[in-house]
Amino acid sequence: MHNLLVGELYVDVNGSFSIRKFESSSLVQTIEASFLQPIPDEEEIRSSVKFYQRGWFQEAFKCEGEVSFYEKGERKKAISIFGHWNDKVYIHDLRAEGSEPELAW
Repeated sequence: MHNLLVGELYVDVNGSFSIRKFESSSLVQTIEASFLQPIPDEEEIRSSVKFYQRGWFQEAFKCEGEVSFYEKGERKKAISIFGHWNDKVYIHDLRAEGSEPELAW
């Protein structure tokens, strides 16, 4: 919550979050394994999005992120996510040559 004493009151969303998908034959095994030991990178698809805090020189409501996977010994970026969470967010498939960003919402 910002501007409690002076100006227009507003709430700013900021920070980052990650979502991980595990490749496994059983969801229960995956959940148990995630609590007991680290999941190898080869079995993980990862999505992370960062929401930027509004500031004097920062764009308001800005967010950006990516979806990545592990292939041939290295982590590769598959999808780029960017935009402003209160207006328009775009996704761009980086694996398809010549593809254009698409409006997600």
